[in-house]
Amino acid sequence: MCLRVHGEAINLTVHEFAIVELFMRRPKKVFTKQDIYETIWQQVRIQQERASNELKYTISCISHDIRTPLTGAAGYLELLLKITDPIKQKKYETIIQERLQDLEKMLDELFLYTKLSQQEYSLECSPIQPFPILCEVMADYYERITNSGLEPNISFLEESVEFLAEPESLKCIFRNLIQNAISYGGEYLIIEQKEERILFRNRVQTGELIDITRIFDRFYKADHSRHDKSSGLGLSIVKQLMEKMGGMVDAALDNEGLIISLAFRK
Repeated sequence: MCLRVHGEAINLTVHEFAIVELFMRRPKKVFTKQDIYETIWQQVRIQQERASNELKYTISCISHDIRTPLTGAAGYLELLLKITDPIKQKKYETIIQERLQDLEKMLDELFLYTKLSQQEYSLECSPIQPFPILCEVMADYYERITNSGLEPNISFLEESVEFLAEPESLKCIFRNLIQNAISYGGEYLIIEQKEERILFRNRVQTGELIDITRIFDRFYKADHSRHDKSSGLGLSIVKQLMEKMGGMVDAALDNEGLIISLAFRK
């Protein structure tokens, strides 16, 4: 966007223009180019400091969760070096691999969350079909869904329907919602498309404990006594990705359990 000050053009981003617009409502009759640049710079510094504090808080909160799989892997590695039984060696190698995969997943989520927290980070959206992407993710999670005892049911009114989205981000959203159902749900997982929305329904084991107003907050867990492999960022990432793509996400509880609704642009 372009702003003219005393006949001189200043190119601004939408966010910078919003800052200047608020600044110019102040009771001052004449504004110089220097006034505007100083205002923008002050706001940028405030936002950078806020972002830095947010990142430090996020890292401090997740540091314990990161240490858990790392400590577990180190412990089993120590045992592995002391034994000669090939059966036990194979068992410990598998456990170490699982712990390192858990650690990798947490670090990936932390990295993605920090990127999404930056205002300048954007996604290039285009019309894509969500149904094939969902089927691909469901195939990747087939074994985990089966082992969890969930009964999946997918219902799309239009399998060829297209939404404005970014493919990898949509995959991440589907993965996080399916993983959330596996970790905290039970009995069934229903995924259905209705017009511009995709709904995820599953019965939850701690439905009476869920604060639906906080479900997309980072690190929110309904049952704090549970020690799972989650970073606590999954649903928060879902919310941020949907907003970056110009969509919305909300959640509700009914007698059947938890409903998470994704609303897309067409």
